[in-house]
Amino acid sequence: SEATEGRVVFASGSPNAPLQLPGGRQVFPAQANNAYVFPAVGHAAVITRCSSIPDAVFLEAAEALGAMSTTQQLAQGQLFPPLSRIRAACEHLTAHLVQFMVASGLGQLPEGVAEAPGDVQ
Repeated sequence: SEATEGRVVFASGSPNAPLQLPGGRQVFPAQANNAYVFPAVGHAAVITRCSSIPDAVFLEAAEALGAMSTTQQLAQGQLFPPLSRIRAACEHLTAHLVQFMVASGLGQLPEGVAEAPGDVQ
């Protein structure tokens, strides 16, 4: 953090303690692993009977996951929702990916569903 004066986006596969920056600002290194994206991709693929899972699905998942953090969380280095909210985050991400897979022609709506819901917030 000294070399960049806190101007860095950082995520690790393992949890790290918060860092105290000069001036008293505290930042929280993000833990980036498969806990958010892979369950959501898998569930969405099963729900839609997805024919394949191209890189575009993972890019869409990453963008949607990143959009879940507030401006304040991002300023503190929290790139993803807190692990305490992982279930809600995965539910939202799964719903988003179902929409994406159907709209992209990779999958189909589940039986009994007339249309894909709007983006879930």
